[in-house]
Amino acid sequence: MKIKTLFFLFSLLLMPLSAFNQDSLSRFDVSADLVSRYVWRGMALSSSPAFQPSVTCTLGNFEIGTWASYTFATEPLQEVDLYLAYSVSNLTICLYDYYTPSELPDVSDNYFDYTSDTTYHLMEGSLAWSGIGDIPITFLLATFFYGNDKDEEGSNYYSTYFETSYAFSLKEGKELNVFAGITPFGGFYAEKFALVNLGCSLTKEIKITDNFSVPLTGSLVINPDSRKVYGVLAISF
Repeated sequence: MKIKTLFFLFSLLLMPLSAFNQDSLSRFDVSADLVSRYVWRGMALSSSPAFQPSVTCTLGNFEIGTWASYTFATEPLQEVDLYLAYSVSNLTICLYDYYTPSELPDVSDNYFDYTSDTTYHLMEGSLAWSGIGDIPITFLLATFFYGNDKDEEGSNYYSTYFETSYAFSLKEGKELNVFAGITPFGGFYAEKFALVNLGCSLTKEIKITDNFSVPLTGSLVINPDSRKVYGVLAISF
């Protein structure tokens, strides 16, 4: 089962490379974020600042990439992900493989372990719809369908998250994004139907030189279900 799962995953990731040639080299990109705290879908996944590098390759309508998050302080878990996305018009379909290896010295984990009961992987399928005409609204629907997302009896939660966001263009090149996310039933995000992610982000360009600037984003994130609030600052390179 493990070998079949690995073969299927990497076949999907490598499929777009059949169109690869030297002219496609410009479609590779590398970037990184420096965040004051790793907050994702209304949950704090770190207690310290984190460095989050990513590498992407775009081939036609396909994008394959990897994304990671490493904290500055010792945390129980870090994160290294792979994904494959296909976009057509305003719709993006994505297969995401989240991997959260343990940093604890007495815990052994194996990246190539895709066995359902022991894996540290989480497989997610998602649909994102961006824009309705000139309206800058985005909808995201994402569901975990395999891996480390189980109840006490070992059954899959199929934890699901739905988010809608709206972007406002402000003066001086600033952008304000407001968002709200729910989970429709109990699982990874909450014990039952709940509003788990509510907030806004403001992004502005910080000019470093005449030819170089970096985006600076400040976010206020509220999780009404857990009654938590987070303020996050991120710099993108």
